Amino acid sequence: MNSATKFQQQFYAYISTFDGNKKDFWHPDIQYKFNCIMHQSCAGIDDIRLIHANMFALGSKAICFIFRRMTADVFFVKFRLVNSKRDVTIQQLITVKDGRVVQVQMQASYSGDESLNINRRTHERYTMRKCQRRPDEDMQRQRPNLLNR
Repeated sequence: MNSATKFQQQFYAYISTFDGNKKDFWHPDIQYKFNCIMHQSCAGIDDIRLIHANMFALGSKAICFIFRRMTADVFFVKFRLVNSKRDVTIQQLITVKDGRVVQVQMQASYSGDESLNINRRTHERYTMRKCQRRPDEDMQRQRPNLLNR
């Protein structure tokens, strides 16, 4: 089985846990499925965990699932998560490395005007984190210049 097929099966297995029943995201079975698809270096993984925990607690159900391979390591995924409080359509471009998600570009469409509030809050969170970074963090992220050695 190639890595793309394995990733697709593991992604389906995880999304299928959103079956409309309230669940604890921190349960070992759900954590195992989550960790099978998410690389620990994925940007924003802690935020993703909190969002998923909330969606499980609300008893969300995943419906209308589309999964397409775009390139060797990029997939397009579209599905709806529906619960008593929200109906959201999620579109993602997922970049995979070693069979796990390393980058997600997401667009969410919420029912009603909620999408405007979510986008505003997301932008505010991004701006706040950007402002809270220490200047020395940028220095640590720079790659060493190997040509000057």
